[in-house]
Amino acid sequence: VALVGVSMAYITALYTADVLIVKRLFPPDIAGLCAGISTVAKIIIFSTSPFAAVLLSSIKRQDEPVVRRRVFLKSLALIGAVGGGAALVFALVPALVIKTMIGAKYSSQAELLPWLAFAFVGVAFANVSFYLGLALKRRRLLFLVLVGSVVLLVSTVLSHETLLDVVKNLCLTGLVAGGSGLLFA
Repeated sequence: VALVGVSMAYITALYTADVLIVKRLFPPDIAGLCAGISTVAKIIIFSTSPFAAVLLSSIKRQDEPVVRRRVFLKSLALIGAVGGGAALVFALVPALVIKTMIGAKYSSQAELLPWLAFAFVGVAFANVSFYLGLALKRRRLLFLVLVGSVVLLVSTVLSHETLLDVVKNLCLTGLVAGGSGLLFA
């Protein structure tokens, strides 16, 4: 139970850290703009999470490794297609996406959207990896939680002068979390 709780709290922390950090470091108007753009980017998390939960819930420890790997790779492919496709759209036309979804007043910070989108793709990959680790009852998840947390903490302490710096730190953390999650697949 503790492993599930820590894992899910970590994933939740990864996709809410940007707003919490920005709220602490910047004025309310800037924090509000970032929160709005972050909400749009979180479409990636909320559209990919069901794939991880449904596909990986069928994995059992007694399954052959080949079967587990096939299900895991299907999950990654679906998440890559859905999340990566959304991130690509967000990267190609961020101002249009922001203006259409939440309004023109947020367009001044539209350059944050691609960074947040790629961060949340990384978090989506970490999420599917964590579901696999939970299905297989791997305690290594706690180490991955520690690694991701340290990366976010250190990068934020070292670079937090601008809003883009904070968002780039989150992008780095998301990619590290996603990449390290893939190590135990």
